[in-house]
Amino acid sequence: MKVYSFDVETHSYQPLQTVGARGYFADPRTDVLLFAFHPIGSPDTPRVWQRGDPLPYELIGHVKNGGKLSGWNVLKFDRYAWAEVLVKRYGFPPVDDDTFLDSMHMAAAANLPRSLEGCSRAVGVGFQENLKDRAVLMRITNANKTPVPTDADIEWLSDRCVQDVLMEEQTLMRLPQWPQSAPWVNMPIIDRKINDRGVLLDVELTKGLARAAALETVRLDAEMLDLTHGQVGATTQVEALKTWLLAKGIPVPRKDVPKAVEDTTEDDETEAADEKDSGYRLRKNDIANLLALAGIPEDAKRALQIRAEAAKASVRKLRAMLRYAGPDGRLRDALVLMGAQATWRWSSTGWQGHNMVRDVVANKDEVADANKLDPKKDKHEIERLAELSLQTAIEVGRTGDPDLIRMFFGDVLPFCARMSRRTLSAPKGKVMLNGDYSSIEARIPVWLAGQQNIVQAFADGQDIYRLDAAPVYNKAPEALTKQERQVGKVMRLFLGFAGGVGAFIPAAMNYGMSIPADQAGKIVQTFRQENTFTV
Repeated sequence: MKVYSFDVETHSYQPLQTVGARGYFADPRTDVLLFAFHPIGSPDTPRVWQRGDPLPYELIGHVKNGGKLSGWNVLKFDRYAWAEVLVKRYGFPPVDDDTFLDSMHMAAAANLPRSLEGCSRAVGVGFQENLKDRAVLMRITNANKTPVPTDADIEWLSDRCVQDVLMEEQTLMRLPQWPQSAPWVNMPIIDRKINDRGVLLDVELTKGLARAAALETVRLDAEMLDLTHGQVGATTQVEALKTWLLAKGIPVPRKDVPKAVEDTTEDDETEAADEKDSGYRLRKNDIANLLALAGIPEDAKRALQIRAEAAKASVRKLRAMLRYAGPDGRLRDALVLMGAQATWRWSSTGWQGHNMVRDVVANKDEVADANKLDPKKDKHEIERLAELSLQTAIEVGRTGDPDLIRMFFGDVLPFCARMSRRTLSAPKGKVMLNGDYSSIEARIPVWLAGQQNIVQAFADGQDIYRLDAAPVYNKAPEALTKQERQVGKVMRLFLGFAGGVGAFIPAAMNYGMSIPADQAGKIVQTFRQENTFTV
């Protein structure tokens, strides 16, 4: 069957990266400036349709006869341009969603880059670099910067669009056809259906949490200002905070000094661009390490805690969710098929559904501990109390009142972060299912590595986390405290995947433990000595 390569160029006041494709095309001011199309394999030059041109009946006849349109990321962008603009505004015929073939999925299935430029380079397709200038593209297509594109702008955009069609076509024809790609032929269709359906957001709860987080941030800014006697005006003034800490003798690490803790994560919050660089670091790992040091003054410790609390990315996620939610409250188009190329798992974009805080309010372990109940004997009572606690948390969260949240659940921003998963819900009369494998992160690496002593321990039903922590504390596994067992859990889950000190310290902090770099280093070495096959 004949397939046409297809690419669209648009013009909008909406920021695509902020609102997503659906929000972008939901704005009635978003328009299609032009598009290019070309029968794959044809020697003819691609044709360009611009606003005001007659309908391209060659293309319309093709899709009416069941012909396919192939494009790079066409399912997440060009498909909406066709349905929301070309059909509704310019009289193009509606087409079935299965008309579109997404060549980006085919590139990902071949384990090649997901960007058209990157994939083209990988398979040896050349192109004009000046027509890939993203700054020029963003200027022309952003109506806030260019309300009316000039003739020169349209000419440049047309040349780019034609080049993209040819790049996509030539790249598609050069993709290696790996045997393992065959089972994934229907995955783009499944992916589209999942993304079109989306997941329901509890908008009222999300708005309440976002409002409470904003108010709490204002309070924390005021506390930081008071704590530092006016030297640090807000939690985002990281350079000023470094200067204040240094003046108090706190050993903030220099950027040009080798790191005692490997930096494996990025800051949740970017530092203010207009602040002068002090030459010192204060990232998540650094804060965790400083909080674990002995002799840190209480005011400095509290300032570090405030900075860590206010920088939580999970709180900012709430605002992203509200931007991406449709009029019906559903979040869509977040999943990226084969986005994690090494494993072909879905990744996430926009509101980042894959990196939500795992620890949630009203989790059953927490409820069991708080009420001194046995997880096995008192299962039904734990479930009842967990449901009651969750309903309370939802009602309190919807109020958006930080004082009420603090009264019931303690610190506000950690509560908002722990409630982020709870904002995802099922429609009335429906149930959301949550499936998980038992200790999957701990089991798979040791099984793959042939770490037979741990594999056997799993088979025997032993508590692996106690076994891991026992040599650290030179105790029998059953003699460990609950906190010491938690150290074993962090060891297995984070060091088992080749993590080092830089992975261990912030992970331990997330589990409520402050462990300094020197102690963390010994723990890492102990784990590696005990797990030589895994290493």
